[in-house]
Amino acid sequence: MNHNTDNSISKITKSRLPIYTRKISYFAGKWPLKRNINIHNHNFFEMEIVIEGRAKTIINGTEYELLPGTLYIMCPTDTHSIIIDEGETVNVRNFCFLENAVSNEIIDFLISNAFDNIIRLSESRLKTICSLHEIVYDLSSEDDTEINILGSKAAELMMSMVIKEIKHTPHNTDNKHILNAISYMKEHFTEDISIDDVARYTGLSVPYFSSVFHASLGTKYKDYLTSLRIAHARKLLKNSNKSISEICYESGFNSFSSFHRAFVKIVHMTPSKYVHSVIPEFKQGMVSGHI
Repeated sequence: MNHNTDNSISKITKSRLPIYTRKISYFAGKWPLKRNINIHNHNFFEMEIVIEGRAKTIINGTEYELLPGTLYIMCPTDTHSIIIDEGETVNVRNFCFLENAVSNEIIDFLISNAFDNIIRLSESRLKTICSLHEIVYDLSSEDDTEINILGSKAAELMMSMVIKEIKHTPHNTDNKHILNAISYMKEHFTEDISIDDVARYTGLSVPYFSSVFHASLGTKYKDYLTSLRIAHARKLLKNSNKSISEICYESGFNSFSSFHRAFVKIVHMTPSKYVHSVIPEFKQGMVSGHI
């Protein structure tokens, strides 16, 4: 097995390319993958659907098998790579999108990290989602604002169906204690809650709860709590006129310095830059990590 270590940005030549303007904040493509993609991440969300071929992907350190009908999603903070056996070709459909490409509800769900990155689609669902992807692929390639708007609506419908499939896919654990913990944390994350509080709520000891939580979600309790708070802060920063300091404390942080560090770690920019900068556009015809 050859491991390619080239992380350079590669031009996509296997798909028609959309015209990227401030109104077009997504990319739809389809192409064959013929070599390994080294570990990387990026500042946009990415969904891929395997149509043909077999491979493996490693997302946040966990290895998954890729088969026809596999759909997987990566958030901006997720590290991922693809391992392909020599001589194998994997045909995929790809959808990359920025935060303003779909509704806040979809982005909030994805940022929450309370889902498995990878699911298997039934034949009927695969056909439906691929049909919607084809529409997005076609419409986003047109240099016409009205047509691009239709493409955005198709993208919203496609991602809504994907989220529905994720929600109806059995989680990697059916442990009611962890599901109860997630529900409790989503209700109280703006408060000063500790792991002791949540473990007590689930009826588990702190060490056991910590172990099961990490094994179930692939993230530590503290990191998950922080992600909930940052997701809430991002929503307020985008949709309210409150000051950054107000949003910091309303999101559950007890100091501005801890909020600032967590925000930069997750969003890869400062809160003030997030507020005042336009969401970056894709570079036309360029997506990091793919051939």
